[in-house]
Amino acid sequence: MKFISIFGGAKPTQPEAANNSWVAYRPAGTVFVFVHGVQSSARECWFNSKTGAFWPNLVRDDRALAQASIFLGGYYTQVDAGEYGMRDCAKELLEGLGRGASGNPPVLAHERLVFVCHSLGGIVTRYMLECWREEFQTKAILLVLIASPSIGSQWANSLESVIELFRNRTGRELHWKSDSLDDLDRRFKEMRERKIIPRLAGCEWCEQKFPKVPGFVGLRPIVTVNSAARYFGDHHLIPGSDHLSIVKPAGAEERVHLLLRDAYGRFDQAYPAVLPPPPKPASPGAVASAPPDLFQCERMSLTVLIYDDGDGHNQVAFEGIRAVRGAGGPVYQLHRQWVGAGQATDYVLQPKGTSPGVSLGLEGTAYFDPPPTPERPQNLLIESLDAHSYAMDREESSESGVSPRADLDYAQFNVGSETVGTLAFQVSFPDSMALTGEPPFVLAYQVFTAGGREREVMDSALTLRASEDFFYSPLLRTAFLTVRKPPQRSAYRIYWRLGQPLAAAVPPTARQLALLAVRRSTLLSVRDCFAATGDGPEAAGGKREVVDLVATIGDHVASIIKKSIAKTPADEAALRDLLPHVEITLMALEPAGGRLLKFVAGTYVASPGFWDLELPLGEGIAGRAARLLDARTYDDEEVAGTVFAGVYKELKPGKRHSWLLAVPLWSEDCGRAAIGVLNIGIFDLSRARMLKILGDPVNVSELASWANTEFLPKLLDVVSSNRNIRNS
Repeated sequence: MKFISIFGGAKPTQPEAANNSWVAYRPAGTVFVFVHGVQSSARECWFNSKTGAFWPNLVRDDRALAQASIFLGGYYTQVDAGEYGMRDCAKELLEGLGRGASGNPPVLAHERLVFVCHSLGGIVTRYMLECWREEFQTKAILLVLIASPSIGSQWANSLESVIELFRNRTGRELHWKSDSLDDLDRRFKEMRERKIIPRLAGCEWCEQKFPKVPGFVGLRPIVTVNSAARYFGDHHLIPGSDHLSIVKPAGAEERVHLLLRDAYGRFDQAYPAVLPPPPKPASPGAVASAPPDLFQCERMSLTVLIYDDGDGHNQVAFEGIRAVRGAGGPVYQLHRQWVGAGQATDYVLQPKGTSPGVSLGLEGTAYFDPPPTPERPQNLLIESLDAHSYAMDREESSESGVSPRADLDYAQFNVGSETVGTLAFQVSFPDSMALTGEPPFVLAYQVFTAGGREREVMDSALTLRASEDFFYSPLLRTAFLTVRKPPQRSAYRIYWRLGQPLAAAVPPTARQLALLAVRRSTLLSVRDCFAATGDGPEAAGGKREVVDLVATIGDHVASIIKKSIAKTPADEAALRDLLPHVEITLMALEPAGGRLLKFVAGTYVASPGFWDLELPLGEGIAGRAARLLDARTYDDEEVAGTVFAGVYKELKPGKRHSWLLAVPLWSEDCGRAAIGVLNIGIFDLSRARMLKILGDPVNVSELASWANTEFLPKLLDVVSSNRNIRNS
């Protein structure tokens, strides 16, 4: 470890080399990655000042190793590194391996990796391999640990006063059998025993003596054998070596270099290269710059309340915001909304939980005026809805086809560039959701950016830490997660396993499925009447019969409203004024799969684009009615300013119903599946109040019964009996 170099003389001239850069790149599938030790760098760690030899160059020029590239891995490690600990070092190293440099592919794009690690470099590399194991499970890896204090060094304890003076976290972690090293030692051994990385080989080489310093005789080595040799069986004690000289061979014939050549030969025989070398990147050297945003808050929480209909109501709270800085001043870009199924609505600001002066703009941008300060912190509360995003059981999940695992679902909470004191994540499950006996669990991920794309890699250490503060209450059917000081660019997923439907539904028979497909196809053919013009008297007569039948919907709507409220001549006049403004449309589900709704008839069908519109099952008001086989209403005035306004799907930009009722059309003899949807709505707000009487439960029930027992059978019979309609 470099901290004892204060006893040495002047620094030697160092070679031109930088952390996370290539020494030599060859079109091969193998890369030697040199990882330096504490308070060192890729330039000074491997350089022999007496002979001018630079070990990575010796490897580059060795014919026995000529089929490999050489990369200098690195991380920040200085006396003033402060709280920059070994986890931060490991993440920096991983990011360097995943980033293209000098126009060459990333190190992680290669099949075989040989890590040559000195001192702390071995700890950092082991941490990286264990923590982000998913990145390395398909690779062949040779791990060469040289004088690496796997369980710490007594010298770190001896220099505790210096370490504390500079508040150096890495120095504290290098204490003999520190909690951090004990934990990593256990986790790495477990990973080896379980063969999580199947093609992982390794070797360990130890220093023999303390560095030669005048006046210091008979001192123990900085890293003793019992700390440096723990994982790969027989070790090698390098004669005459100390902690610094062991990685500075004077030439290619020194024992440490010959041992590396031999270890690589055995590795090459055990795990020969199979894959071709990775191609050169299209944009050489392109590196995504770090986001300029600054966002600090005491607490960031996400509460997800899942409803019986599969909606997820999200509430995100930022409490104690102390600092905000974005590219445009005191602004904060909220995390992009995404869902695997259904639709995600836009964020809606909740004034009751938001400080004055905080506003929400377009595309999820929060503006702070005046900016928050530590003395005057601010709060932000927002909500959104994941509509039709969660399945209630395994069968429903399988039918959606979204996830390869029908029994597994999850909700996710991301930390981006935010600095957060406490993260709180809560998911509540409805009684109608079928959960297995296995309780929900949490997995944590690190988010990396390479080539302009983000990758989520499961982080075993972060998962272990999160699991300690994860709790599930069966009584409340709620999962709780709390994480203190979550690292930036991390993500947390609460998973749960779905069981079989709680109420065993009778599966449809083959006859019912066949009948359902026929009726959907028949209803879909109604659109031919409205989308085209017939040229024969029989065809025209058939179309007229269909149009007249569709017109009876308006008559029935008028009768319900008249019965409910038209008690005076003035009421009847208002009703006569209302009816021309009521929009009535029919939609049919496509026969194949039944996942899309299409318009087949309507009172306003002049626009050619009307016939091209499609609505996925479960989306929008009509899609939700069809999926749930339950009538749905939408009141624009009532949901304004709430997340539920986002459930409505505008079929034409800027045109929204003031009020809408969607009634599913179905028949018992086809099983419990929708054939289509009847929509009744109005765009005029001033007239919408009278139409809302249809939303009364009694009126909805009467309209649904009439639509499914009288109107739908007649319509299907008329369409079926007019064979000319399809060809007209």
